[in-house]
Amino acid sequence: MATHTISGRFIAAGPLEPRTGGFILAQGDSRAQLEPALSADPFVALGLVDVAVLACTPAIRHDAFPARWAAAAKPPAA
Repeated sequence: MATHTISGRFIAAGPLEPRTGGFILAQGDSRAQLEPALSADPFVALGLVDVAVLACTPAIRHDAFPARWAAAAKPPAA
């Protein structure tokens, strides 16, 4: 997990509330690009969790959110 976070592939991760699972906010051009990182997760590799991958294309972003993670997203107009 740390390797992918340091590289910028994983942007944020943590438990869900209520504690029904967790999430990883990841950046990639395709699911195939993310598969090696996801399959290396111990919970996934041991079959302890079900994985649902949801994709989105950000349309807007906060000024502080790095443009490299949401290249097409525009900061809101002031």
